[in-house]
Amino acid sequence: MNQWILQCRPGFENECLAEIITKSPQLAQQGTLGHEGGWLAVPLTSPLSPWQAAESIPYRQLAFTRQSFAAIAWLQELTAGDRLSPLQGVLAQLTMPVQDIWLETPDTNPGKGLQALARALEPGLRQFMQEKNLLSADSPYRLHLLVLTSTSILLGVSHRDHSSPNPMGIPRLRLAKEAPSRAALKLEEAVHHFLSPEERKKALRPGLHAVDLGAAPGGWSWYLCQQGVKVIAVDNGPLQPALAASPLITHLREDGFAYTPRRPVDWLCCDMVEQPRKVAALVGRWFAAGHCRHAIFNLKMPMKKRWQELQLCETLLQKSVQKPGKTLHISFKQLYHDREEVTGYVHIG
Repeated sequence: MNQWILQCRPGFENECLAEIITKSPQLAQQGTLGHEGGWLAVPLTSPLSPWQAAESIPYRQLAFTRQSFAAIAWLQELTAGDRLSPLQGVLAQLTMPVQDIWLETPDTNPGKGLQALARALEPGLRQFMQEKNLLSADSPYRLHLLVLTSTSILLGVSHRDHSSPNPMGIPRLRLAKEAPSRAALKLEEAVHHFLSPEERKKALRPGLHAVDLGAAPGGWSWYLCQQGVKVIAVDNGPLQPALAASPLITHLREDGFAYTPRRPVDWLCCDMVEQPRKVAALVGRWFAAGHCRHAIFNLKMPMKKRWQELQLCETLLQKSVQKPGKTLHISFKQLYHDREEVTGYVHIG
């Protein structure tokens, strides 16, 4: 099969495809969207194989793609009496071992209903792979089985450097009881996606300073405080009482779009409900004025022309800093906890 399989948030299949076509038009001009949503198959129109396609556009540079892999087979019309035999027939033809087996489903209600079936297939597949010496902890590859229906399964392989480190592209994060809101998971996922462990140690450590615009009730401010960061929380609304009492928090009841810090800070965080381009322009002004070194922010995407809006926001940000020796590094990702949003990360170097 000469197809590249991409998984995404249901309802964003068109944006996922539009981004691929825009960023690498020589690879694809069309795609087959998943019937129930949450995935698409991109037939490659260039001589590149799916492996080369995945390497040509790194996973982390794709905003709307959660997970990706090169398809090796699409088994359809499987029977309930024996699904393992056809799967084993395909896997016996693998020419290299894989590090692990990931049983995945589309992130839809019908997909969730298939997770029990996926789990039931795993023991038999794992035993078969071990007997054939097709499992190795040293392998850089992963085997994906995307269960689409009870009779249809896509099989593929990904390289760990060109795909998400999480099955289905969904990290397993747990909300702490003391967190003011689920927004804390949104920032935690963003930090883990955009920053490596080494970068997190340097960029998020005790004693640094951050401004959290649109802070109430305080999910993002709470997460920053857990890292020992001192936070100026800007919002006309109230913070959770326990968080407001923290010695690391200064709560200012002000308009986030009007506020500017008295001195530069390490981080700007922004989760305000406003037009994406207005938020992008605000972040750009902060960098142009030298108010911050890093920023994580959410863009509440409109229902129409979401990919075009994201491109516009990136252009606004790039134009904000045009100084010799200064480069604005911009990344976007629609994270699992984002829902109808896209998270941006910007730092200057």
